[in-house]
Amino acid sequence: MTPTDLAGLRERFSGELLNCHRWRALRRRTDSVQLHVRSTPGAHRPPVQRGGRRCSALIWACAGATDCGTWLLHHPREKALELYRFYREFMRNAPPEVGDGLILNHAPPAPFVPPEMQGKPAVAIVVAYFGAVERGLEVLAPLRAFGAPPVDIVQSMPYVALQSMIDAGNPHGRRHYWRSENLVALSDETIDALIACGATATSPFSVVILIPGGGAVAAVPDEATPLGGRSAPWQYHCYGTWTDNNDASHISWVRSTEQAMRSWSAGRMSLNFISEANNERVRAAYGPEKYKRLVALKDKYDPENVFRMNQNIQPTAK
Repeated sequence: MTPTDLAGLRERFSGELLNCHRWRALRRRTDSVQLHVRSTPGAHRPPVQRGGRRCSALIWACAGATDCGTWLLHHPREKALELYRFYREFMRNAPPEVGDGLILNHAPPAPFVPPEMQGKPAVAIVVAYFGAVERGLEVLAPLRAFGAPPVDIVQSMPYVALQSMIDAGNPHGRRHYWRSENLVALSDETIDALIACGATATSPFSVVILIPGGGAVAAVPDEATPLGGRSAPWQYHCYGTWTDNNDASHISWVRSTEQAMRSWSAGRMSLNFISEANNERVRAAYGPEKYKRLVALKDKYDPENVFRMNQNIQPTAK
């Protein structure tokens, strides 16, 4: 896995954001009994079988994701309000093959970005289509036509390349602080609040990301796994990233974004997208019944809390 993968499949989709919540299309790709995980040339490629007999559900899903069409669109930040509302309507009827994220960022100093946009506040869409690229061109045509984006790049690539595409833009040594949350809806007021938060970012490397929920995640009963919030239609991610030593200022921006978005919070956000998740936040993520079951497992397998450098489930004795 790349550093981005280890960060929790970071829907930074500039990062991540391959919308991992819309896996239904990938399921259609795994009809054969034996699959192989795509890997670098010369690397060992272990066989993967369906049904969980020899692999986890995650590996099974990733094995089905071969090539996909990927688009990167960049608009000036002044287009954000129009684009958010257009994007909301587009996603209402988007097929499950579409996985995407809308990102408030600063346009990178890359050759494909017009010089006048580089380093300036921008709004980007990173979108993948898990199907024939030709069909993806048809489905995503409205997104590409909206507002005549100055950056409009399309490329077919393996899923593993998509997942690692922003590694170079996130080098080791930068400082990070994250807050994320599921949203109950994406109203006009929610959009206004997200854009306002993005406008006050304290670092050009920080981003605010919006991604849709749904897909296979929502199809799984909530009680089936510890992970909650499966029915949330949207979620946002506020990633503070900086290079200077003024930690307090950047952390304050992330926390203020979380506070500003609290009115629309649906709760139950995955903890790997949250920095400094205290015990109260951990409990809230799972809910009382699931947390009780997790504590029972902790009591059985790790009563001394050896594995505690995480968003910790504390054993009863602690």
